[in-house]
Amino acid sequence: MSFALTILGSSGALPAFGRFPSSQYLTIQNQHFLIDCGEGAQMQLMKYKIPVHKINRIFISHLHGDHYLGLMGLLFSMHLQKRVNDLYLHAPKGLDEIILLQLKYSKSTLSYTIRFHLFDPEQPTTLFENEAVSVETIPLLHKLPCAGFLFREKQKPFKLDKEKLLPSMKLQHLALLKTGADVYDESGKLLYQNSDFTLPPAPSYSYAYCSDTAWNEKMIDQLKKY
Repeated sequence: MSFALTILGSSGALPAFGRFPSSQYLTIQNQHFLIDCGEGAQMQLMKYKIPVHKINRIFISHLHGDHYLGLMGLLFSMHLQKRVNDLYLHAPKGLDEIILLQLKYSKSTLSYTIRFHLFDPEQPTTLFENEAVSVETIPLLHKLPCAGFLFREKQKPFKLDKEKLLPSMKLQHLALLKTGADVYDESGKLLYQNSDFTLPPAPSYSYAYCSDTAWNEKMIDQLKKY
């Protein structure tokens, strides 16, 4: 599947029997995201046989412990397993100080680099965007500044109708058709009309993670767009 969510933890501040504090694992078109990282998150990742080294971006909603206290253990496990790829950590200001202080007093140097991307939870902002997905914050109402995250999958490529393709078509023609474009020759003459050779793209999906919040009418318009 191009879009899949695994709930690693859904409990509140205290763990409940058979449940762990907040953490979710989201994959979108072979991109791997971790959303919040409460205690026991890495044990749940192991339980579900999720390869932690594929996780390149972690999003932390706010600095109450049940949303990030599993993070240091996960970071050290990545180090012990010889991770080398950069890890991008999106979080409110302060989490960088917490992590760097623990590294300082444990005299630890990780085998990889953490790239901190700090954001203001009270201001909607785009945290990450590429050709496949965008991630933006959703300001929430909580005791601490807190943000949810809106993951929006962009339109997927058009599907080629294999029964209608012609032997004369070149690879670059097929690539253009998959973008939704028509194909013209150098003089501007239409060679292939997109609608004649393609099928509609597979559906795109969005996912809104809203962690701790009181009723917040302001976020409705933001979510309605998707």
